[in-house]
Amino acid sequence: ELVLNGFKVISANTDGITTLVDINVEADYYKICKEWESKNQFELEFAYYEKYVRRDVNNYLAIKENGEVKEKGIFSKTIPKFFSNNNDPFNKGVDKPIISIALYEFFVNNIPIEKTIREHRDIYDFCIAKKIDKKFTNEYHTLKDGQYNKDILQKSVRYYVSTNGGVLLKTDHENGDIENYEVNKKVTIFNDYFNGPYNIDYGYYINSTQKIINEIINPQLTLF
Repeated sequence: ELVLNGFKVISANTDGITTLVDINVEADYYKICKEWESKNQFELEFAYYEKYVRRDVNNYLAIKENGEVKEKGIFSKTIPKFFSNNNDPFNKGVDKPIISIALYEFFVNNIPIEKTIREHRDIYDFCIAKKIDKKFTNEYHTLKDGQYNKDILQKSVRYYVSTNGGVLLKTDHENGDIENYEVNKKVTIFNDYFNGPYNIDYGYYINSTQKIINEIINPQLTLF
């Protein structure tokens, strides 16, 4: 009904919608909502955003009128760290937390992503954790002083993209397929903590963050 009456519905899922409402037709918006409530015997709740930034329905950041920030998915600064007290320090699915931190600071506090990334000091936030099952092998290939080395790593591996280091590959024993975790990039294995220097490839993280911003800002320019 909102779309049929000319409203811009930005996103929708099973329990809520986000709509851009021109103040001049705000009364029409509420009228449609009230009619829906009456027809379906449900009561809607409303939240008002000062800023709404979205990559997709599961990855967004919203600043409410009272200044409260709602963050989800890639915009969340509260992603778990890579280390824990249990037997598995490689939290599956956590991927370069520094990108989420830089996105948050950029959209909420207007801090340039390059400043956030280059000045960040927690090496764990640059890391990527991967787990593989038994049919795969993690191989770390390096070249140092003209000597080639191949190390077979454990099934759980943690690394970050660096300006030196080696190439990390995942090989499939069944069909011989090989996957390069970071194509055209060098990585440093960080399964065990060491105290720098880390030689972080800051350009990689800055470019990765900028790509996400470009996905968001360009389409949103058509909304306002």
